[in-house]
Amino acid sequence: MPIHRQAVSAVAAASLAVYLFKRLRSARESDDDGGSICPGVELVGNAPDIQPERVRVETSKGPVLGFRRSRGASGGIAVHFRGLPFAASTAGTNRWIGPQPRAPWTEPLDCTTYGEACRETTAEIQGLAKQFGKGKVSKLEASGRVGDDCLNLNIVTPSVTGVLPVMVWIHGGSNAISSNHGNCLGWSPTTSEYFAQAGVVSVSINYRQNMHGFAHFPSLGVTNLALRDMLGALQWVQDEIRTFGGDASNVTIYGESAGGVGVATLLACPGARMLFHKAIVQSGAISALSRLDYREHVEPDYVAAIAKATGCREELTRSALDGLDGEKVAFAAGALSNSLLKTHHILCSPPDYHHIFGDDVLPREPHQAIAAGSAAGKPVMLISTASESDIMVMGMGKRIMSWVASFVARFALRGVGCSFLTPPDEAGLPSGALRSAVADLTAGFDAIDTRQPGWQRLVNYLFGTCGVAVSRLAEALGAGGAGPLHAGLLELSPEESPKLCSGHGADCFVLFRSDTPQYDRYLAEMFCGRPAFAASFDTLCRSTVASWAAFARSGRPGPFGGCEWPPLPACLRLRSDSPAPELSEHAADSKELELWRTVCDRYGLPRGRL
Repeated sequence: MPIHRQAVSAVAAASLAVYLFKRLRSARESDDDGGSICPGVELVGNAPDIQPERVRVETSKGPVLGFRRSRGASGGIAVHFRGLPFAASTAGTNRWIGPQPRAPWTEPLDCTTYGEACRETTAEIQGLAKQFGKGKVSKLEASGRVGDDCLNLNIVTPSVTGVLPVMVWIHGGSNAISSNHGNCLGWSPTTSEYFAQAGVVSVSINYRQNMHGFAHFPSLGVTNLALRDMLGALQWVQDEIRTFGGDASNVTIYGESAGGVGVATLLACPGARMLFHKAIVQSGAISALSRLDYREHVEPDYVAAIAKATGCREELTRSALDGLDGEKVAFAAGALSNSLLKTHHILCSPPDYHHIFGDDVLPREPHQAIAAGSAAGKPVMLISTASESDIMVMGMGKRIMSWVASFVARFALRGVGCSFLTPPDEAGLPSGALRSAVADLTAGFDAIDTRQPGWQRLVNYLFGTCGVAVSRLAEALGAGGAGPLHAGLLELSPEESPKLCSGHGADCFVLFRSDTPQYDRYLAEMFCGRPAFAASFDTLCRSTVASWAAFARSGRPGPFGGCEWPPLPACLRLRSDSPAPELSEHAADSKELELWRTVCDRYGLPRGRL
């Protein structure tokens, strides 16, 4: 069986987690059972209320209670609803089917605290730490309760009586960790009120993760549970958001990393067509396996992991699946991660947590579906950070990352419709072409710019806005009549963020920066080494939120720093060290573009749109 490998977003998320634990371990007041990550400072979501006032609204299922308040440095008034269920619990017979309707209630439902998050597994984090010889890493928990009743969402709205544009956030985390109220940094639009100040209703959703949402068993009728959850949440928005001051006819979905993959995949879903109207894909593209590839190369490992978790060595049946509780599924996910680490020397997990196509939810290969018009008429923004690999290098080191770059390049060069599990000969590629092309590309990037190793620039090129995966998505969007399309690169100067730099996740840092002064100061000390962010960084944060909100209103990002944002193939570079962005006529660097084309033509490999 071929060695299973992970997409680069998984590497980034695991790297970030390892880095954060190394930084925060000494600051924790308690071990695995919880506690503040910073003594004396509460997380964004737990900040003390200022002038709270209970707010009651009526949904189709029953009354809910939120709260209205003014909080922190933002100073604005917003109404919060937290942990609002959009579906029933996933326990019992609901575990391996799509989201089911919630039973109505009559007494007011308290939605003033965050709800449960999907169970996580830390095997991938611990395994990665062992690879580095760092020993045991503290348990990574969602910032809140975890359990089966995880299909809930959060809302922050300027007013429950308005008719305002709606932005639905799909969080990242390698399809394995995090939640709708953020990761250990609190990155979520519903943990602050900046978007509410911009006149937008913010919604952040949960979906089932790791084996709970990405273990597909096609022969048993179990596929794309996470994608079904996303569709269920979007349907809830259509049915209920008017009650919270939102306009159901003006919904924008956006997400970063694995969340960006989710957004890109929803653009290809027939069932999502009428559920949203615009999309922002941040540091992600399409990553989906065919049902055939999944059944041949991935499903056997999942079956073995479940057998280990249950002690059952018989053939997997639907009744056996239904008999698994959430704890056993989480155990199986950990067993799978550890197994792949031992048998295949996988450097990090999650293992193959991908959407699959060929079922009722995603019937066609996503690029082909989009090119055929599944996203026709929908404006789309494609956003990356200027150096996606920075955070990966920080957590992983050069030797490991050079291997990762080689893998990512081989994956990107295979072509549309081929998964990274597809052998090169089955993908119709010349023998030895992938290895030779990667070597030539790495050497070429080394020659173009010596400030970064060639393999690191190769990762940035493949994964960024100008890269192959995103350019293939842009090509499909253009062919299928989507648009207008806008591209952007976000760049933080080393002086502004010497730790995070412009790496994977920096866009979330900018968009969802805390509006709680204490925690904002803590983040500034962590990433910048000083008690406050520079004024230029604050300007970048507010300008970025304003542009995203303008896109949600009209389908076009507003002027950024006085500069108009033209559509593709132009690209706007959003910089923290300059009040005005930098406009490029093409998203790709000309020398890098020429190198890519030359090497692809040399070995008969697909170029992508570029």
